[in-house]
Amino acid sequence: MIQIALRDIKLEFSTPMAWLTFLILPLVFTFIFAGPLSGGDGSSPGLSVLVADEDQSDLSAELIGKLDASAGIAPELVTLAEADEQYLDGALAVLHIPARFEQNALNADPTSLDLRIQPSNTNGQIVNQAVQTAVGELVGPLEIAAASTAQLAAEGRFADQAEQDAWFQDIRQKAEAELAAKPERVSLTQPEEADAAGFDLASQQALGQLITWVFIPLIGISVLFVSEREYGTLSRMLTTPTGKATYMGGVIFGQLGKGLVQMLILVLFGALAFGIGYGRSPGGLAVLLVSFGLAGVSLGTMLGTFVKSAGQANGLSIMFGMVLSLLGGCWYPYEFFPAPAKAVANFVPTSWALRGMTDLVVKGDNLVGILPEAGVLLLFAAVFFGIGVWRFSYE
Repeated sequence: MIQIALRDIKLEFSTPMAWLTFLILPLVFTFIFAGPLSGGDGSSPGLSVLVADEDQSDLSAELIGKLDASAGIAPELVTLAEADEQYLDGALAVLHIPARFEQNALNADPTSLDLRIQPSNTNGQIVNQAVQTAVGELVGPLEIAAASTAQLAAEGRFADQAEQDAWFQDIRQKAEAELAAKPERVSLTQPEEADAAGFDLASQQALGQLITWVFIPLIGISVLFVSEREYGTLSRMLTTPTGKATYMGGVIFGQLGKGLVQMLILVLFGALAFGIGYGRSPGGLAVLLVSFGLAGVSLGTMLGTFVKSAGQANGLSIMFGMVLSLLGGCWYPYEFFPAPAKAVANFVPTSWALRGMTDLVVKGDNLVGILPEAGVLLLFAAVFFGIGVWRFSYE
């Protein structure tokens, strides 16, 4: 069995393409998807909004300050010409504050702000809502003060313009204070014991890449079985004292060992490069990885008994690996799946592998917590392997 396993691995790594799929592509894709999301304190600089302030007044500065204080928005002061140029080059949003903005607002005269948002950018709704909120907080007290002042002025309550202006400013300040102290309509509560691990998108992406890039080569064991049948080497080998069980055991455990080494490399890379918490439960991680590896090679063993040529086996291995990784939630969050896709995911080994890895790495679970997922993976392995042995043939 050891000799068969070493032979298969030596033959497989005789071409540079094997190193590309075994090591280079998994590391590159893990770096691309998980790298930019790792590290930091979880804070974001916000969506950049170009602000062309042609009024240069206290009121326009106050508006910009409210935008800066809002969550998720980062105003950037530029000239109107620069804003126009950058917007044409793809900048997300431009807010133009025209001249006489403060004068018109204080006199309750009609005024307008020009907000331009790239129509194809989904973040535009966030910017639009933030600007409307900031403008509402700024203009609301002004409208209250203007209405109060206009009513008293119509009644002749002011001796001169200075008294009227003082009343306006006084009412505005009181309105701002009252609006700032308005009662909350929505209250947020936190559980007494928050999840210690929390949600880490970088870890989730790294887990998806690990499962995808390991699962495809594991299914690729079908190519080995079909190639030996196709070229007649299998029937010749089995004329020697090498029995069917020895041959199948050597091929399976050789590919499983290669897959475990690949998983170990990706685990170490994620832990060292991005601080992903693979080490929270080493025992649970080992059990889950071995269970996943067995499910993958067993599926490849079964597939190898249905296909007729090595080319067909190679193509189907890649196709099944990609499709099952997608359905398992490795590329796209399972929570966003429609109901039919969620139902299908319950019958996909990659889904159970990702659930177990998520519980272990992201949610901080332990060996006992992932035993159900590991058990389902071993059940997949038993079913696939049983069908593969039943259909195995020398020719």
